[in-house]
Amino acid sequence: MTFRETSDQVLMVYEPNFLGNPFQDEIIGVNWTLNIMARQNFFMQRLLADPEPIFFQDKIILTKDALRAASIYMERGAPKPEAGDSGWYIGVRGVENKNPKLEAIYAYQLLAVRPELVDVLTAPRGYMVFFDGSTLSAVLNAESVPVI
Repeated sequence: MTFRETSDQVLMVYEPNFLGNPFQDEIIGVNWTLNIMARQNFFMQRLLADPEPIFFQDKIILTKDALRAASIYMERGAPKPEAGDSGWYIGVRGVENKNPKLEAIYAYQLLAVRPELVDVLTAPRGYMVFFDGSTLSAVLNAESVPVI
């Protein structure tokens, strides 16, 4: 978020434009930021776990076309040492592919294609999350114990 004083000495707050180019564009207000934080906090309260931060510019690795699949899983591993890696992987459930074609997206890009996935992005390392369509169907903790 950015704070700027206008010419008439009013302090305005801006957030990145997550539906545009958040690296260059901003919008007035913090509605998106607060909404996302509230949804992620609600999810983490259900898990009874400590959240692990993620930033809008962190990368997520996924099987090509996974975001179009009806049933997917998400697994959070340890982020790679280079900055900008979230540790998240998204794959297609029920499809065994030993050499999947992979792609990377920024975390904020989920808002445009699968916004429900953003809610779970603060889950800790070792957690797996399963979706059937847009419905969260299960969550396993780092010991593979179902927690939802």
